[in-house]
Amino acid sequence: MITYITRRLVSGLLIMWLVITLVFIVTQVLPGDAALAILGDQPNADVEARLREDLGLNDPLMIQYLSFFRRVFFERFGRSLVTKRPILQDLRQRLPYSIILTTSGALLGFVFGIPASLLAAYKKSSASDHLIRVVSLTLVSFPALLLGVLLILGFSIYLHWFPMRGGGDFNNIGSVLHHLFLPALTIGILVGTFILRAGYPALLEVLSQDYVTTAHAKGLSPFRVTAVHVLRNALVPLVTLAGLFMNVMLGGAVMIEVIFVRPGIGNYIMSSLRGRDFPALQASLLLISGFVIVVNLAIDIAYGFLDPRIRYG
Repeated sequence: MITYITRRLVSGLLIMWLVITLVFIVTQVLPGDAALAILGDQPNADVEARLREDLGLNDPLMIQYLSFFRRVFFERFGRSLVTKRPILQDLRQRLPYSIILTTSGALLGFVFGIPASLLAAYKKSSASDHLIRVVSLTLVSFPALLLGVLLILGFSIYLHWFPMRGGGDFNNIGSVLHHLFLPALTIGILVGTFILRAGYPALLEVLSQDYVTTAHAKGLSPFRVTAVHVLRNALVPLVTLAGLFMNVMLGGAVMIEVIFVRPGIGNYIMSSLRGRDFPALQASLLLISGFVIVVNLAIDIAYGFLDPRIRYG
């Protein structure tokens, strides 16, 4: 296991280098540059020329690439062109809002998705099964943007139960939860319906296995059969799909933060794009990429605990 984790960490570092390179290339081909971000769209030609020279924008591409690496690893991403503060400081202020949103949304999704999958699988072909599958198919067809807007219309504009924007005051847990509910519910519904759609066939396959029938014949309680024999074997493919979906949901989380005007990484990315704040944009993309790599590593390690048949060389 240690050897495997070491290999995965090394491959993760290689992937991170490729991501850094890709982020640099993407920001190079985007319209505008740091000079325009600082001076505006119609700057004085002489001032722009001096600033471009000071920022190294006239250097050969390879020199800019090496300077980008130095800024990432030795200068902590440098300073934002918009806020004028260290980028790492901006990210530290916004990261807690994004972490609590994605974590609570994923938790709501699992709390809803797994019990619903079990109910539908155990009640196969019943009215409950058909209702759950119809509802899940309907919800999984909703884009994150549309679902978020519908929740805002229903719970914020018409019922006035929850705020439609902001992240709350971290010194007041009630305020944080009040602002968190709707965006977390949006992610939770999407994650939960995905888990339900993916978990239902996996659970049906496990329930048809002989060892489940044998466990029931031995007189084991339904809870023990479900927890030990059914869920554990169904979680292996489910964790794979859920992990991949969580990576995809990062893009949805960015959109949800924009919809609900939360002061998280998603809004930071959008404001960086609008302001041509390429250093801040690069840092945000690298942070999200690092999260994806960590999630994939955690999924690989989880296989060994969920399925004893899996061995790592």
